[in-house]
Amino acid sequence: MSSTLREVAELAGVSLATASRVASGGARVRPETRSRVEQAMRDLLYLPPRWTLPTQAIGLLVPDLVNPIFPLLAQAIEENARKAGFATILCNTASSPKLEVDYFRALRERRVAGMMFLCSDVLDRAQYTRFLDDGVRLVFVNSDSEGLDATLIGIDERAAGRVASEHLLELGHTSIGLATGSQNSMATRLKRDGAQRALQLAGLDPTGWIAYESFTFEGGRRALRALQETMERSPTGVICANDLIAIGVMAEAAEQGLRVPGDLSVVGFDGTLAASYCSPPLTTIEQPVADLAESAVKALVTLVAESRRSLPSLIFQPRLRVGGSTGPPPGDPGDPSGDAA
Repeated sequence: MSSTLREVAELAGVSLATASRVASGGARVRPETRSRVEQAMRDLLYLPPRWTLPTQAIGLLVPDLVNPIFPLLAQAIEENARKAGFATILCNTASSPKLEVDYFRALRERRVAGMMFLCSDVLDRAQYTRFLDDGVRLVFVNSDSEGLDATLIGIDERAAGRVASEHLLELGHTSIGLATGSQNSMATRLKRDGAQRALQLAGLDPTGWIAYESFTFEGGRRALRALQETMERSPTGVICANDLIAIGVMAEAAEQGLRVPGDLSVVGFDGTLAASYCSPPLTTIEQPVADLAESAVKALVTLVAESRRSLPSLIFQPRLRVGGSTGPPPGDPGDPSGDAA
């Protein structure tokens, strides 16, 4: 993962010895040559061994850049970090625990002031405990940091599942499914628990009501088909783990000739701009992106300034944004687009 001095020399078109003189602060290098080597060092994020003090940079590790919520959060975090005087190094882990750890080590070698993990399902807690014990400043955003002595800034995922369920229940739905990603994901587990509790309190005991697919558009399409096969009655309402899944569910419904919301109501999660561009606009559970980003950066900056300080976690409550993708179930007298039973 780490860039080497040899790679710097190759990129700058100089000898290894010349690159070494620039990296060590040697004077016997022509200005134009020094400029090329220093530019190569910046391009490759190479950190000379003599640089031992923390840099004014933070590492931001995200699981992917396909889901619209991740670039949205990353941009908000970068803006807040820049205002606080920190550059941001963005690392796409591709949801790979191994790649996440590799990036972590690379960022450590570059002496970043701290790191932020976005929507990370931390698997090797012992590894991160060692990092924390070594004094690494870490902040987790919407991540599974349970068991770690680290600050979490996030949204109440359990409440999100409950709010989405209650919305559909209030509209009269009794056949409600959940379209989500990996069942090992903390966000999946908490949303599921919140939704299930709300359904049980309403006297419903659904069977086959969860489809574990992927957090993608295609995952949403597959999830709707799976729910239609496994549920006792075809769902009239679907709660989705993110807006991308919800858009996939709506696309699959349209291909099947189902009306949204006449035949199927769909609730997303994230509140991305993509939700507003849908037809009809998506009903979704909004994440308070601005609050999450501001709080996460403030927490990390505080930890950098006061390394021995311990900060409490901060959990925000979700907000329901009603669009046009939810309505009464088909056949309900309150459904203006459906036929009364």
